[in-house]
Amino acid sequence: MARDDADAGSFNSRAFYPKSPDNPSFNPTEPLSARPCARYNCSMNSSNLIHRITHPVTLIVLLAIAVGAGLWAWQWLQPHAPPSLIATTMYPKPVLLEEFELTDSQGELVSNEQFMEHWDVLFFGFTHCPDICPATLQMLSSVEKRLSQFNPDHPIRFWFVSVDPERDTPAVMSQYTKFFNPAFRAMTGPDTELRKLTAQLSIAYEIEPHEAGDDQYAVDHSSALILIDPDGRLFGVMTTPHRPAEILTDLTALASSR
Repeated sequence: MARDDADAGSFNSRAFYPKSPDNPSFNPTEPLSARPCARYNCSMNSSNLIHRITHPVTLIVLLAIAVGAGLWAWQWLQPHAPPSLIATTMYPKPVLLEEFELTDSQGELVSNEQFMEHWDVLFFGFTHCPDICPATLQMLSSVEKRLSQFNPDHPIRFWFVSVDPERDTPAVMSQYTKFFNPAFRAMTGPDTELRKLTAQLSIAYEIEPHEAGDDQYAVDHSSALILIDPDGRLFGVMTTPHRPAEILTDLTALASSR
């Protein structure tokens, strides 16, 4: 059967999709959006979808969700503000500790890398100290015991840093600090390493000149308490006079801040 050359290269939609009596204007080549809705479900066409979204109640709900999500994200991304403190003078910007290497009361190495994930309170002194050191350690022991009553797993560590390594061996430091509180830690080291730490913390100390082997000499030292934050940064200082109630209040607030 011969075909019309005019139709040979074209698609005859009428041959495949004849007009229906119910829909004489049906044209399958028209886009869906242009077709009549008599025989098709057009409830989800673009105009109806826009109409549904632009309904006032729907817009209010969507807006409330967007605002709530935005506020949550903003608060989550903001740095945590430090709590109000009484006894602690905070640094305007915490300063990351630089490298140093000391030895603790167990003979283990202590470096700046160990001062992470905890709040650390440092007190500098020496075991032959006649008054300031024992009084301060006794005060800190009472604070630590109260903290443990509130929270046995509190994230605060107390360090006694001896600036008299000649007399304060690891064994001596261990016995000395355990007398006040078994939870206390201690460390010391050569003068060169001690200076690396004390210079960062603005802690001063001076050992009276003496002959080798002479164990009767005086040591002058700062009595401030130094506070290191859980990111290993110099956070603040507690100067004298030390008031246990105020120190306890500050440390309790810091322990619950992270």
